[in-house]
Amino acid sequence: MRARSLYLPNCMLRRSHFATALRALAKDCALGSLGLVVLGVVGALASGVERGAQAQPRTPDRDGAEPVALWAASRDAEAMVSTVRTALTRRSIGVRTLADLGAAPARADVPERVRAALAEAQSRYGGAELEASLGILDGLEREIDAIVAASDGVSTLARIALWKAACLAKLRRGDEARSYFALAIRLGATPDPRVLSPDVMALVPSQSELATIAGSIEIVSRPELARIELDGRGLDARAPTSAQAGAGLHLVVVHVPGHASAARIVPARGRVEVATAPLDGRARIESFARARDEGWLAPAAGPTAEPLLAALGAARVIEVGSEAGGDVAVLALRDARGELRERLQVDARDADAIDRGVGRLLGERPTTVRADRRPTRRPTRRRAVESTSVFERWWFWGAVGVVVAGAAITTAAVATGGEDTFRVIVATPR
Repeated sequence: MRARSLYLPNCMLRRSHFATALRALAKDCALGSLGLVVLGVVGALASGVERGAQAQPRTPDRDGAEPVALWAASRDAEAMVSTVRTALTRRSIGVRTLADLGAAPARADVPERVRAALAEAQSRYGGAELEASLGILDGLEREIDAIVAASDGVSTLARIALWKAACLAKLRRGDEARSYFALAIRLGATPDPRVLSPDVMALVPSQSELATIAGSIEIVSRPELARIELDGRGLDARAPTSAQAGAGLHLVVVHVPGHASAARIVPARGRVEVATAPLDGRARIESFARARDEGWLAPAAGPTAEPLLAALGAARVIEVGSEAGGDVAVLALRDARGELRERLQVDARDADAIDRGVGRLLGERPTTVRADRRPTRRPTRRRAVESTSVFERWWFWGAVGVVVAGAAITTAAVATGGEDTFRVIVATPR
């Protein structure tokens, strides 16, 4: 037999397209294996960092990082406020007090337009234009809320009542004139017989008539717990309350910190409900500061607590009181709505006891106290959890990457070697 070489056509056994595709696949495999190697190294490093972080004890988040308002519930407890402040400062907690409200500006005078209107009413009264004068005075009375908020508001209302009484007397409305004369005198005005005619002066009530109790006024405020002024004098009780009153009309003014003052002119008998409008922005803060300076701010009052804490930028308050003649300190924690959350009694002479009481109000756990009275805590440690999964080992992913890289390189070598045609040897007989 004789061997012959036969060359088949390239069009039948050409493999250039197959080799190109195989080389592209080998290149992609090589890049993928490199990426797997990088992923393995990064995963190993990340797992090591996580195990290290788990081995370190974590510092718990402190409850109470927001500022806490602080003030004395009574004057005899003011000396203990500094001790409580020290306890809060030691815990890196901000402290807000009523002093942070700043200084209250002085009250403004009655607006000039009110003065001008009152002068116009007096002029019309002198010109016998009684109805016109009475109309001006009625309009001023409707602005009573703005007038009482001024520094000379009560004296201005006294003059308005006096001239309104004179107009009513001239118009032969005697009972109404007598009631307004009584109001004007209670607010500090004095009818002048040199200005008022005898027939008008005849309706001015005497001091004995003013002193005679004619009834009781029930006063209700919205919101409640308002400070009340009756005829320019503050009452000890807070609304709702009732007060005995003499004959004639009376001026009732209610004050709620953070709200605009409101006033009503009422008779000696009956019930009056006065609603106050809340203030915003700087006006609210000034209202709190003015109440503080005038000595009638009650921080624990329900309608006062929430806007006051908002003005101070705090979410809760610690009130410091005292009992047993100052030997016992009373620590009370209230929330933003003024509701009592916890109340403790500690020795007022023991600074450490006050410090522990503050910690308890803030939610701290009790600590072990040694003989030297210094609280100690055992640091809590978390045991590092060692993973046993082979898929979290860095060497596993490294080995996988090496194997894949080797396979890709071998495939590329095979695909790119040799000729583009096959040579076939055929044996034939001689």
